[in-house]
Amino acid sequence: QGLPQKRVSLQQWVANDLQLLKKLGFLNTTREYHGSTQEDEAWYEYQSKSVARGTGSPLGRSLYEIQLRQWLQAVLAIGKRPSDVVLL
Repeated sequence: QGLPQKRVSLQQWVANDLQLLKKLGFLNTTREYHGSTQEDEAWYEYQSKSVARGTGSPLGRSLYEIQLRQWLQAVLAIGKRPSDVVLL
């Protein structure tokens, strides 16, 4: 259940999450950053801090590409072909 959270407005909730993403450097838009180890590390740290804060990561929930990329990496890591286990 976690600790009780102070109520904030929707705008403040999103602003707080955006501030965390910026602080972690996750919003880097260069081609070199996209798909890099640094992006993965920032994403894992973001998820960890979001869980610790109990914020629910409102913006992170909409970042589907990195979530799918990491899920596909996990599928490959267990020796499966994504095309064999993913149905679109």
